[in-house]
Amino acid sequence: MKIIIYIVLIGFCFNGMAQQLPVFSLYNSNPYVLNPAFAGSEHYWDLTLQHRSQWVGYDNGPSTQLFSSHSRIDGSASGFGGYFYNDRNGVLGNLGFSGSYAYHMELGEEFQLSFGLAASFTQYKLLGNKVTLNSPTDNLIDASKGKAGAFNTSFGSLFYSENFYFGLSALNLLSPKIDYFSGTTTPLKTHFYMQTGGLIPISANGSIQPAATVNYLSGNPIGIEMQAVYEYVDIIKGGIGYRWKDAISFLFGARLFDGLYLNYAYDLGVSKISKGHSGSHEIMLSYNFYYNPIYKNNKARYNFGRIKRRPD
Repeated sequence: MKIIIYIVLIGFCFNGMAQQLPVFSLYNSNPYVLNPAFAGSEHYWDLTLQHRSQWVGYDNGPSTQLFSSHSRIDGSASGFGGYFYNDRNGVLGNLGFSGSYAYHMELGEEFQLSFGLAASFTQYKLLGNKVTLNSPTDNLIDASKGKAGAFNTSFGSLFYSENFYFGLSALNLLSPKIDYFSGTTTPLKTHFYMQTGGLIPISANGSIQPAATVNYLSGNPIGIEMQAVYEYVDIIKGGIGYRWKDAISFLFGARLFDGLYLNYAYDLGVSKISKGHSGSHEIMLSYNFYYNPIYKNNKARYNFGRIKRRPD
């Protein structure tokens, strides 16, 4: 009986307000994770390490670690990328990897259009040692060590110029069903994202970088997040964001040395559950390796790694 109740609860979490994919506040600093069409959209090889601790204060709150990398093949229209991630959300744990390819087309002198396709594999598991039972001999502990793997695909498109981008993507296109136990399945739903942002120079040394992300998951309210960041030269930046009815984000970033950047976000919760936690922390360390020095030399002083059009 307990195992049936437990499966019902897990199914409710997946089909209700709980997240099936990791949530990030630094999405504008690593947009590739939400859209494979971003692979190769910069003039450098991007290497990023990212960690997020969500809802600090809740036992077994969501926690995500991610490593991503993507780059353009110099002199070609092809971009490649991939990422590995580990995500834990309560008694659920996910470990997966993804590889992607993107093709970039020039549209006149100012704009480009790219299309990206990704393939992924994720192992999902129930963490039996995180379940507290009235009786330590209950066989739910053994039963809850279920594991299941699933292959999936994602698709994205991106329209961009030197100081603007607009992308649409769909993740979990195959919508597989996770079979933790014989005869019980949990469906993974397709997630849809819209990303847009840009760079507005306001002086010789400073710029404003607005960005917004909209996501849709069937059965859930539409998620909206907006940000505005001020960046001084290529040295330091700070800004604020708002995730609709969820959190206010405070964003900071700095160049540690040439090519190496540190970004941090703190989310102050504003939802009904915010009284039970002390917010969320996210940190990102990224390195930009320029495969051709001419791109680095031509980088605008006020540009903080924003999308740049490849010169002929």
